[in-house]
Amino acid sequence: WILGLIFFHFSHCIESDTRDGLTLIREGKIEEAAQAFLESARATGSAAHYYNAALAFSELGQSDMVVRALQASISHSPTFWDAWTNFGVFFQQSEELTLAMRCYSVAARSPDPHRQGLALYNIGAMHLRAADIPRAHAAFLAAFRADPSLAVAAGGLGAGYWGG
Repeated sequence: WILGLIFFHFSHCIESDTRDGLTLIREGKIEEAAQAFLESARATGSAAHYYNAALAFSELGQSDMVVRALQASISHSPTFWDAWTNFGVFFQQSEELTLAMRCYSVAARSPDPHRQGLALYNIGAMHLRAADIPRAHAAFLAAFRADPSLAVAAGGLGAGYWGG
């Protein structure tokens, strides 16, 4: 799975020893890392570790485990905006566009301007894909206003305006 614009990365992991999930990722042992993140998440209730398990399962193409891990992440931390956004990416790639839009809409409530901007950009991209230019333009503009450093949002404004 390649998850597009969104930063499906492992930065939320806290390294605890030399055999933790992030170390396993660095060693290219994705399957072992997924299990390590999952075990850690279950032991600690850490939404971030469930999230990282989802990322590892995504790398392995195990979509059912991606869904379970992201659900657990959000269940443990309903305001974990990155999980909401990446759940939206997952659903968008699975052609479940209504669910993707719902996830992006929740993520757009983030108080962090950058995370809010990314979610709004994805909403705009979905509208653009559906040829709903006015809504795409509005979402791209909102993304740009939320975080003017998102050059991709400014590019979306052009695409939304010109219809291309």
